[in-house]
Amino acid sequence: MAKLTVEIPEAYLMQIAVYGKMGTGELADIIQTWAQNELRKAGLGEKFKEKQIKHLNQLHQSLRNVLGDEIVLQMDSKIAKAAVLIKQAKL
Repeated sequence: MAKLTVEIPEAYLMQIAVYGKMGTGELADIIQTWAQNELRKAGLGEKFKEKQIKHLNQLHQSLRNVLGDEIVLQMDSKIAKAAVLIKQAKL
């Protein structure tokens, strides 16, 4: 089997890593994870993390706009409790 090398510009790789989903299903998830790993290998892990946090904050604000602050606060509380339980289960 031949091995192929493809050059992908940093901006495109960052787009795939942060926003992902070039389709649905397992393959899209694998490509997103691959893009994230490639950015980390290239020393761009911090830049990726900053863009990912910014994107997640935008999603969170969109939820607040659609669902309202009270519902989003309830969701945040339940997520925080679930995270604690998951951490405890791993210990």
